[in-house]
This record gives sequence, structure tokens and C-alpha cells, in this order.
Amino acid sequence: MAALGTALHHCLALSGVMGEVSLEHVKRLLAMWDVETTVDAVAVTSQIKAFLAWLQTRWPSSALHVEVPVESSRGDGSYLRGRMDLLVETNEGWILVDHKSNPGGSVRDTALVQQYGPQLKAYADAIYATTGRSVLEKWIYFPVAGRVTRVDDVSRGRTDES
Repeated sequence: MAALGTALHHCLALSGVMGEVSLEHVKRLLAMWDVETTVDAVAVTSQIKAFLAWLQTRWPSSALHVEVPVESSRGDGSYLRGRMDLLVETNEGWILVDHKSNPGGSVRDTALVQQYGPQLKAYADAIYATTGRSVLEKWIYFPVAGRVTRVDDVSRGRTDES
């Protein structure tokens, strides 16, 4: 599962940089990580196209920043160092999206948000400290399942299918 997650991250990152997805790129990346028989490249390409369309629909003409490194002092003596999967830069602020290759259904969303929510909050705090601009929304994208979950709204059951 780790290799699949890494391969999907690379597919998403390349697509974010290019602004589109190519079946040939997806096939090549899946093969590089030896997961080409684990998932269908056409399905992965289709999911990424749907995800890019969802981003464009929600935040048209916004800039996408992929695999953004982050380092920040947390103010309590600890230090945050990580890499944010996707930042959408809007005129009003930032949208933070984390990719998780979890194939489970939406019933696990609450548990996954509890698990990864603190990480996204720490990233959001670091973004604000660095840029002076707020993170307006935090999302988790599940490329295998083909859905996104808004972290702030999971308790209200908000899940979008991409």
C-alpha cells in the first residue's frame, strides 16, 4: 500500500504541475513503483481528471502548488517539518489538500480526519505564520475511492464525490 500511495502522489503531483493528466505518465509512474497491476491506469487517470475538474470548478483560475515543503517552529519548543501535497492559492487565502490512498469507504472519514486533522491544522498554522494568509479550507482527497472530505465539516457528514 505504501508503494501505491507514493505512486499516486507522484501522479497527482505531476498532474498538478502540468495542469492535466496523461495516461502515458500514469502508466510510467505506476510501473516505476511496481504497482501497475495493483490499480488500473485508465481508472487512475480518470480519477485524477475528475479531481482536477473538481478543483477548477470550486476554485477557477486559482494557482496550484504541489509538494510544498513546510518548516515552522510550533512555539512550544517543537518543530514542524513536512511536505504539503497540494495548496490552492485563491485571492481570499489558501485551500490545503492532503492525499490519502486509503481505499476504504466514507464510514472511515471521521477516524481518518481525527488521525490526520492535527497534521493539517499544523500545516495551516505554518502557512499563516509564513504568508500572513489564512487557510480557508482543509480537505483530504482519496484518489482510490474517488472522493474528497472537508476536514472542518466531517462531523456534519460533508463528503464530495469527485
